[in-house]
Amino acid sequence: MLIIKPVTNSVTSLPLLRHLRLPRYTQFTHITFRSTNHRPQSVSQLISLTNVLTSVKNKSMENTIDNSYIVATFFVSLLGFTVLSVLRRRISNSVSHSRRIVRHRSYPTRGEFRRRYGSPDADVIIVGAGVAGAALAYALGKEGCKIRLIERDLTEPDRIVGELLQPGGYLKLIELGLEDCVEDIDGQRVLGYALFKDGKSTKLSYSLEKYHSNVSGRSFHNGRFIRKMREKAAALPNVEVEQGTVTSLVEDEGRIRGVLYKTKAGEVMQALAPLTVVCDGCFSNLRRSLCKPQVDVPSCFVGLVLENCELPYPNHGHVILADPSPILLYPISSSEIRCLVDIPGQKLPSLGNGDMAKYLKTVVAPQVPCELHDAFIAAVDTGNIRAMPNRSMPASPVRTPGALLLGDAFNMRHPLTGGGMTVALSDVVVLRDLLKPLQDFNNVGSLTKYLESFYTLRKPVASTINTLAGALYKVFCASPDQAMKEMRDACFDYLSLGGACSSGPIGLLSGLNPSPVWLVLHFFAVAVYGFARLLLPLPTPKRIWIAVRLVLGASGIIFPIIKAEGMRQMFFPAYYRAPPKKVMSRRLGIPTRRSVGSGSNSLAGIFHSKTRLTPLLPIVIVLIGAFAILSHLYTHSGGYRDTKVIRMIEGEFGCSLDVQMAIPFLRKTYGDGMHKVLHVGPNTCAIVSTLMRLKGVEAWGVEPNDIEDADVACKRLLKKGIVRVADIKFPLPYRPRSFSLTIISDAVDYLSPKYLNRTLQDLVRVSADNLVIFAGYSGKSKAKVKHLSNFGRPAKMRSALWWDRFFIQTSLEENEAAALKFEQAASEGSYKPKCQVFHLNSYQ
Repeated sequence: MLIIKPVTNSVTSLPLLRHLRLPRYTQFTHITFRSTNHRPQSVSQLISLTNVLTSVKNKSMENTIDNSYIVATFFVSLLGFTVLSVLRRRISNSVSHSRRIVRHRSYPTRGEFRRRYGSPDADVIIVGAGVAGAALAYALGKEGCKIRLIERDLTEPDRIVGELLQPGGYLKLIELGLEDCVEDIDGQRVLGYALFKDGKSTKLSYSLEKYHSNVSGRSFHNGRFIRKMREKAAALPNVEVEQGTVTSLVEDEGRIRGVLYKTKAGEVMQALAPLTVVCDGCFSNLRRSLCKPQVDVPSCFVGLVLENCELPYPNHGHVILADPSPILLYPISSSEIRCLVDIPGQKLPSLGNGDMAKYLKTVVAPQVPCELHDAFIAAVDTGNIRAMPNRSMPASPVRTPGALLLGDAFNMRHPLTGGGMTVALSDVVVLRDLLKPLQDFNNVGSLTKYLESFYTLRKPVASTINTLAGALYKVFCASPDQAMKEMRDACFDYLSLGGACSSGPIGLLSGLNPSPVWLVLHFFAVAVYGFARLLLPLPTPKRIWIAVRLVLGASGIIFPIIKAEGMRQMFFPAYYRAPPKKVMSRRLGIPTRRSVGSGSNSLAGIFHSKTRLTPLLPIVIVLIGAFAILSHLYTHSGGYRDTKVIRMIEGEFGCSLDVQMAIPFLRKTYGDGMHKVLHVGPNTCAIVSTLMRLKGVEAWGVEPNDIEDADVACKRLLKKGIVRVADIKFPLPYRPRSFSLTIISDAVDYLSPKYLNRTLQDLVRVSADNLVIFAGYSGKSKAKVKHLSNFGRPAKMRSALWWDRFFIQTSLEENEAAALKFEQAASEGSYKPKCQVFHLNSYQ
């Protein structure tokens, strides 16, 4: 038999022996490389030598090893190499083709554009000041962009839709700093839904236990909400709001340069900007040049206002599974309830000759809960009946440099689930975070890449809500088909089971857990539940046939919707297109904290638009779904992580550590006055987590810096809105006297006296009783905050005398009793703060 024996100046044979997998107790002969000239000089020679040795080995080992294993391994390796080569060639060809397109497409330079059109009027032009437009104007305006907001009619709108904001949308409002827009408009809290069917009812409450008490859904008059958002956007100095009707887009050599609009006085004007965002609503006349509109009108809503009545389940939306289609009720003020009656098709009974009133009284009224019947009849008799077509349109953008669609002009879904504003606000957050690091909007290549990434990154949230709305509407509508009747009954009974069967779907509907995988799993769980009910107790041939048609009908409902939304973008957004890399921000404000993973070009080639779906794709989806379930269970299995050590910035001392150590002494000082605490400053996640562990303390936080390396506990606080990232130079989005105690640290030293005065006055505004400031001592080193651009200047240590003069000049009164009590408690605990601690009275 064969022996491989290493000798001097010969190739070491151990690695080769490992790959040969020779059996034990084998007799060997000598094979050596006597000189370096006989060593294998290339991979091919080494492979040839390996094949020779393998052939010799196989002849002597016919009874101990299976040749098919080696053959199969060889062909699998060859197949893998071939597939990777083909994919690499396809990707390289695609990239080179794209580069040729970009190279041959000649856009005017910035100088040529200015000579031709003049200087741009703004960084961004926004067409339409609805929910999406006003929110985007405020979000980009806070980042330092110059915004031109053009709205056709600036009077307060009066609509019967856009009145219900899900909790997921409210969290987006918090992230944008706009949650105060739902205050002081007589808005109502919405805590869940109630389903009614054939005299039975079930309540589905939002899973809000992990969120602060103010997080919930909101319902209100749409016009009041939009008016507040417009006022807040217009209050920014770099946002210009103008009334005008945009008639067309200004296009030059394939790029949108701005808009032509007609002012209120009838004068035709031109506005120019590197980026134009069109969000002029569902009746947009500009979308045809920016997308492929496929608008479907499955039904119409007929709206009424019920007065002087109460819902069976207060603070809940009510969905009645009526015949032929659902009825939706929810409060819009303290004394008004909105009733939306869905009528399938586009042809409605006439409002003028009384057919509509007759239809509502004879067909709809008997199906309304008895508590609301009289109020419903009275609302019909008043004659204030309004109709609105329900439109659905999947997002099919046409990539146009310099322009972007947003809101209902870009993507619509059936309003049954009230997800429209949640999608719009989520899109605004994604777009804000993408544009935040962009240095120059006039850079066509960079701007185009960022906008293309937007279309992909928005997909998971938007597609989940869109798919759920379309699927639920089709399931909730009455049908003569027995299989669809069973599907409707199964859906109602499945949601009535409680536990995960209700919390999962309501988490999808509320926007708190917008997961496409969970949506598909719960939808088919309903189908399987209906299938099993039909087969029990005795699976007769008729029931088996109905069960099969139920599963087929469920597939026929959801798969066309997913196909229209885009399966690859919906389930594989990170691999479909990699978002652009971050660059340094050119504007003031906080850089994005939303980390975006890089995609894989090889996998992107697999899911090419012309690639057919293979039979392996369902298996891949199931595996990803299982992985998502495990990840979900793992990430939600624990509570907040115990963060005892505060991360020091660049190794130097900061006041955040002082705050962490001073919490027990602050508790002794203020006692019950610490029932609701706000901390403002770096490392606020750790401080808020510590405060939340104190009994009877509700803690909030404002982080003035970017949180790029946040841990799981901090990300959870950010997601729930407990901690938010905000520029403290601007007013904080809290109502007056919201907190009993406010603590600020590691931030006041970076503010100039002008901004310091403004910030402290705002903190006094949101504080009910006391304000505590931790400031550095004069002459001592200070921690270097990571993003100094948020403060505009390096740290400047101030003496106690300087602070005393400042408090006198700004009429801020020091709380001497609290200061003395804090010093006594600190001395008893042998705690000596390394920062100056000032106790101020917040009341005026």
